[in-house]
Amino acid sequence: MAEADFKRLAKYKVTIGIVAHKLCMEAAVIAAIISRESRVGAILKNGMGVGGKTFGLMQLNKEWHKPKGAWDSAEHITQGTEVLIQMFKAIQIKFPNWTVNQHLKGVYQAPKASQIHLRHADL
Repeated sequence: MAEADFKRLAKYKVTIGIVAHKLCMEAAVIAAIISRESRVGAILKNGMGVGGKTFGLMQLNKEWHKPKGAWDSAEHITQGTEVLIQMFKAIQIKFPNWTVNQHLKGVYQAPKASQIHLRHADL
């Protein structure tokens, strides 16, 4: 994670921790997704990603998910984490013989590639 992202994440540390605890997800995973997807908001314009199709720190696709809360709110981070958990469960079902580490890598790759197209060789 870039040092600049790490500094920007400090603003969201408590919120990420609360959401992580509530949803039983590692805070580091949530932070990594926020860093990867939006550079902790640095690349967003009015909370929107390039092309205006994705929303918020976690860059949820508006075509698939109705945005909840402000782009940098606890509500948005909760929604994004719920989507991560759904992806994790879908990847576990599709690839039951993978390790937990491979499932997490799959979740990390899934926002950029359809989970259908993930292969063992990708991880």
